Amino acid sequence: MKKPLALLALLVAPLFVASACSSVAPYAAVVGGHRIAQSALDAELNAIKANKDYVKQIEAGGAKVAGTGTSTFDLSFTDQVLTRQIFYALADQELAKRKVTVGTSDLAKARTAVLSQLGQGDAAAGQTLLNGFPVSYRDTLVRREAQINLLSTALDASYYDAHKADLIQVCASHILAGVKDKTDPSGQKIDLVASKAKADQVAARLAKGDDFATIAKEMSDDTGSGAQGGDLGCATPDSYVKEFAAATKSQPLGVVGQPVQTQFGFHFIKVKSRDPMTLDQFEQQVTAGSIQISPLNDFLRTAIAKTKLSVNPKFGTFDKNAQQPGVVPPTTPTTKAPAGGVPATAPPTTG
Repeated sequence: MKKPLALLALLVAPLFVASACSSVAPYAAVVGGHRIAQSALDAELNAIKANKDYVKQIEAGGAKVAGTGTSTFDLSFTDQVLTRQIFYALADQELAKRKVTVGTSDLAKARTAVLSQLGQGDAAAGQTLLNGFPVSYRDTLVRREAQINLLSTALDASYYDAHKADLIQVCASHILAGVKDKTDPSGQKIDLVASKAKADQVAARLAKGDDFATIAKEMSDDTGSGAQGGDLGCATPDSYVKEFAAATKSQPLGVVGQPVQTQFGFHFIKVKSRDPMTLDQFEQQVTAGSIQISPLNDFLRTAIAKTKLSVNPKFGTFDKNAQQPGVVPPTTPTTKAPAGGVPATAPPTTG
């Protein structure tokens, strides 16, 4: 199952976007007329760098924080942070349009989420990491998480209202006749001839009136569901490959349909129930990534496409058309921080 594109999942935990700055101050990016100050980008990078345990966690995931020179930052990492700030600027602007504000309960919920993200599910470890940031940065992390939660909730509700008729949840079982091709070294290819022969055997037993769950346990090549009598639980049709999904949408309830061929072999499907999805169920499916829909990511894609975005050339350019839209670094190395101690990045060379 393909999960939705996670445009915001660039770093271990949510970052923050600066407030608008004076038009004469150096800028990092301009997002629909909103200027993200370079000083705010520098401050965020410094807050990250000062938290050594957090840096270790980021670098364990393959990112590089420090640059090659003293007091510098890796330019790719800098651009990841700036990309996140741009995304948050877009989210902030949308919340303002919707006149959505953050309340005390929203902050409490967001704080729990931030601790879980930082600690990778361990709230105590997350608290330790959070304590390694300046107080102002801690507050910003929590507030930004609250804003994203509120925006996601609003976008989910809007999508649900517009597509309610198409949002269903099916509970189904199946028996898979999918015999692997023994000559395939990858172990992924299906032997269609052997699979069809096995499907005929399953069909014969079903025609005799043998119990569906018993056949699944004895014959299904999907051993996970087979052990449960073929039970797949409840999910949206789009969680399955298209041929299987079509069958779950159209088959009469409680009746084993004709075998459905997919890339995995031949499926005998029994749909036990097919019900409209509630808003809560829809939000849970989106959060779990078990549905190929993400209103938040759809919003970001649309907002990126229609919003005028510019980036300070020293950081590169913003690529709207990439699979993961974001700031693309120039081909120049980072430079040493200026005398004031604020890390900087070299502008691109010309000529």
